[in-house]
Amino acid sequence: MSLFNTLATIIWKMTPNRSIREKYFSVYCWLVRGKKRIVQIDGVYFSLDLGQTIDVAVSLGRFEPELVAAIHTHTKPGDTILDIGANTGVHAMVFAKCAVHGKVFAFEPTDYAFIRLKNNIQLNKGLNVEPIQLALSDRNADSEAVDFRSSWRTDGIVDHKMDYVSFRRLDDWMTETGLQSLNIIKLDVDGFEYPVLHGSPQTLSKFRPIIFMEIGLYHFDVVDKNPVTLLGDIGYSFWDAKSKVLISPSEIRQRLMMPEMSGITINVIASPIEGFIP
Repeated sequence: MSLFNTLATIIWKMTPNRSIREKYFSVYCWLVRGKKRIVQIDGVYFSLDLGQTIDVAVSLGRFEPELVAAIHTHTKPGDTILDIGANTGVHAMVFAKCAVHGKVFAFEPTDYAFIRLKNNIQLNKGLNVEPIQLALSDRNADSEAVDFRSSWRTDGIVDHKMDYVSFRRLDDWMTETGLQSLNIIKLDVDGFEYPVLHGSPQTLSKFRPIIFMEIGLYHFDVVDKNPVTLLGDIGYSFWDAKSKVLISPSEIRQRLMMPEMSGITINVIASPIEGFIP
């Protein structure tokens, strides 16, 4: 990490006020916009476009640090991991670094992110990550035109690009590939978490994987299509990834309804293991 990035990170951490921190981040994004870099973080190489919000956060070591910590805590050397909604592979690479004798299957349906995912895999040839351009859901379909977002530009411009995407139920994909182990699922598909889980009953029942999942208030809009409820009904409990505190589905909803959480999602760890320690 450069001296400039180090100083920016120190200033960020020393500023408790969220609105001021957001202003710092905006200024920093303006200063580095348009720059491209290859960086090494904890032994993993990333090709970064500093006009992208995620990449800027990665360069500062501030992209979902609670999830990165959970990956290090819960990933064992021989684990099999599914990164569903891998985007450019930021978490997939960390998983693979921890699962040195295991394997990561990184699912990303959009052309933009999939190309960048493959580039990051090429930079880390010693890591066992298989990129899969497929959208997991609760139905099977070939080559449908969709507008899935995979780019969050720091200038606020939203790139609308149609991709032709194939959909597959995870249960069917598991049967077709003959995968015999599954330890962890990371699930971050921008509100489509329920269809992914709904298409995975056999997989969840057989393997009982730990699940790292992004949750937003929108998940509670339709009672019978809530991924938290689905997992709770089959014996999963939830922990806040940041505080590591056990949290019930109703408490998750109450927290997301707080005014200061408007538009913000949280990462949770879902586990069916009795006596699980987050």
